[in-house]
Amino acid sequence: MALTVALVLLAVAHPMRAWSNDAYFASENRVTIDVDASRTVGRIRSLQGVNGGPVPQGSNFALLYDQYRQIGVDFVRTHDDIAFDINVVFPNMEADPSNEASYDFGSTDVEVQGIISVGAQILYRLGYSWGERNDVPSDYAKFAEICRHIVMHYNDGWANGFHYGIRYWEIWNEPNISIYWKGTPEQYFRLYDIVARTLKAADPEIRVGGPALIWGGLRPPAFLEEFLKFCRTNKSPLDFVSWHIYPETQPYFVAEAAHQIQDLLTKYGFENAENLITEWNFSARDSIAERWNARGAAWASSALVYLQDTSVSGAYWYRGPFSSGGFSLFLDNGDFKKSGYAFLAMKKMLETPVRLACNGSDKAGFATLAGRSESNHILRVLISNYDSEYGEFTLTLKNLDWPVSTFQAEIYVLNDTYDLALIDQFQLAKTDPLTITREITPSSVYLISFEPKEGATETTTQQTTTITTQQSTTQTTTTTTTTQQSTTSTTQATTATTTQVGPGPGIGFAFAVIGIGAAAAGAGAGIAAGSRPRSARSEVFTYAGYYYCRKHRTPVLYVQGQLWCPVEQRYLRP
Repeated sequence: MALTVALVLLAVAHPMRAWSNDAYFASENRVTIDVDASRTVGRIRSLQGVNGGPVPQGSNFALLYDQYRQIGVDFVRTHDDIAFDINVVFPNMEADPSNEASYDFGSTDVEVQGIISVGAQILYRLGYSWGERNDVPSDYAKFAEICRHIVMHYNDGWANGFHYGIRYWEIWNEPNISIYWKGTPEQYFRLYDIVARTLKAADPEIRVGGPALIWGGLRPPAFLEEFLKFCRTNKSPLDFVSWHIYPETQPYFVAEAAHQIQDLLTKYGFENAENLITEWNFSARDSIAERWNARGAAWASSALVYLQDTSVSGAYWYRGPFSSGGFSLFLDNGDFKKSGYAFLAMKKMLETPVRLACNGSDKAGFATLAGRSESNHILRVLISNYDSEYGEFTLTLKNLDWPVSTFQAEIYVLNDTYDLALIDQFQLAKTDPLTITREITPSSVYLISFEPKEGATETTTQQTTTITTQQSTTQTTTTTTTTQQSTTSTTQATTATTTQVGPGPGIGFAFAVIGIGAAAAGAGAGIAAGSRPRSARSEVFTYAGYYYCRKHRTPVLYVQGQLWCPVEQRYLRP
């Protein structure tokens, strides 16, 4: 029987209090995580939704078809993409909404087809993007008819359309702030009611909802409670409630907000309505460091784990494609950002959807998740440590009923230096429980994979590995990986830096292990921007005042007056 076990460990925030009685800590800077392979506790749910499809809005941006498939995007919300705005689809508000000639579906069709082509479903936002119109429609019934014909175009083939069966239709965006809605809350409630009834009358199978409100403060906005009261009183169709959150605080707050939303749904009789986060990110402020670094990626990872234990049935990261302000999972050329790799790590967890009992989480950003494949041939554990002070973890796996005696292990790392790169391989003998102890650093991700050694015996020697990572500052990072492999007769130590070189077989990554050569000896990390000029063909870019390799998004070194990439093992064009 072929067996593979993979463990994903993502670093995430201050161990202030235990999440459950099962979580326990060996000391102030050491944590123990127990996984019971014999205890299933439900399913790991996909929350891999994003705002924005794989087709870029500008010709200078890369197509993202492959990237969306790699991270398992399964839902796309069509917001802040002007192709979907009502004034683009229906350019003349004086025109007849029943006339096909009144509509322009050209750019919208391209975007929708792109989303469908990657196997994702669509949540279609009916309204306007940032900076577009925020006026109250002058004719609610006409606006509703326009929306109905958009649904008909994509679901019923109207106006040379399609039969995509788009189920989710969201009415407006953030009507609780004036940027998107100049009217009163009551005006929005009436618009929602008319549009929702019109759409459900045309197709009872679709799901309509809103209000796509923006969260602020510690409690749900009063706008939501008034909206729910209105819908209950007027028996307005409400299949889902949508909301947005950019908390800029501990990742558990996202889950806490979800619980509060669910409490309101239950209070007003909408416990069967779906709870959807149709926008979320660390912060709504532009170009903050967490948009680019591993700390932000670990924040997203912990939040994704915490949301597993809420009623949230869909979450849509803002956003997938490149955008100003750095909100995206990918760069303008299609390269993964750190947050993109966090979603890739969660995609690996979704390949092991049978959730297993796993302790060690707290509410302060340290989150754990374990699962196995349907065939029980793969087991993975995700440990997300946003910003903790832990220096070491011990992972124990018990009740592993596998008919082999020895396993091959691989360790992948995501941090400010590595992009989910394989940095070590070793063998270890099967024991029960199986125990692994490793050093950890804040804002880092460990993906540990196990697979059987066919024909191995119980006398196979166990090998141990230690990983040490030193991060110099928040702007620059130097990493040293020390691997010690022990056998009964030999001991070998290797020091190397490692980089991921693209998706490959096995767990999904190919890798290269290289040492820093003599040319880099004595090099300083993180060259300050301005110390060397940049040309139009530059292979570096600046962020927070420092130079980074454009291809690998890693800090460069300053060697003999030139910029040296430790990944490429060569000098870069400035």
